[in-house]
Amino acid sequence: MKYVWLLLIFSASTVFAQDVKELINEGIKFHDQGDYEKAIEKYKEAIQQDSNSAMAYYEMAFSYHLLKEYEQSLESANQALALNDQGVNYYATIIKGSVLDDMGRTQESVSFYKEAVKKYPDQYLLLFNYGVSCGRLGLRSDAQELFLKAIALKPNHPGSHLRLALLKKDGNEKVRATLGLYFFLLLENESKRAEEYAQTLLDWLYQTNVGDDGINRISITLPSGSKKDNMMATAELGFSMALLASSEIEKQKSMSKQEKFIYDTNQIFSLLGELNDNKKNKKKRNAPDLLWDTYVPFFYSIKKAGHTEAFCYHILKTSKDSDIKTWLASNTEKLELFYLWTETH
Repeated sequence: MKYVWLLLIFSASTVFAQDVKELINEGIKFHDQGDYEKAIEKYKEAIQQDSNSAMAYYEMAFSYHLLKEYEQSLESANQALALNDQGVNYYATIIKGSVLDDMGRTQESVSFYKEAVKKYPDQYLLLFNYGVSCGRLGLRSDAQELFLKAIALKPNHPGSHLRLALLKKDGNEKVRATLGLYFFLLLENESKRAEEYAQTLLDWLYQTNVGDDGINRISITLPSGSKKDNMMATAELGFSMALLASSEIEKQKSMSKQEKFIYDTNQIFSLLGELNDNKKNKKKRNAPDLLWDTYVPFFYSIKKAGHTEAFCYHILKTSKDSDIKTWLASNTEKLELFYLWTETH
């Protein structure tokens, strides 16, 4: 009889646990569909059955966060952390720091992340969110270092490349900013922010100044510090001059916007690739550098492999331009060859 009771107790607890897990999974489905309120209802039901479910509190914090109900999100994240579930703590930590930042309590967010990184030093997503908070406080050097660490841990994390590119643009480092944005769009080309930053990339490339005579002139401004770095100064000057020269080429007057973009992208990749391959320049470099060690070699390889056209249309995929849509629909083989090529590079 004793064993029968034990079996019944075990069976009841198993069903109970399954019910909680199923409720959380239902909540996650609603969350993924964008119905955060229904998701929260399911998480609350799960908590009613098991008040020690750190996962339910974490998921609820996540849904509240996307609803921009920050107080409730913070409270739920704190409850998740208080339960000290090792499988949930890391994710609840990220949510809490992000919520504090979005509440305008960015200094608290930075302090919180600073302590969290001691516990999770090799988690790229934590480093990324920490970097975002540092950036909002104007701690550019700290933010840059954190994004670079995140990229070292997760080279294909689009957000880290994007945030680093935006930092570089703010610092007037046009080459680093532009190639960072190229790389972000390589990794993420179908999202809403991809649509926004594809246009941003074009704005960066073709930002002009109109003089009193009505002529457009591409501005050439060297970033601070480039005078000490001859290779970077050459890159920045050559980059701007390449765009200026292309705008003056007579044959380009008959080019479409897309053809000009492909042409200019090819020129930029060639210029930087050749500069990077220069033996004298290689000897001068002794510290790791994302631009020269990753971005430039990769994009130069795209150019040499003849995939610049496919690459450019790939990163412009979100465009509403009918010509771009037509090219994408008519050149699936070129795109497939490009995608196969990227898998081995």
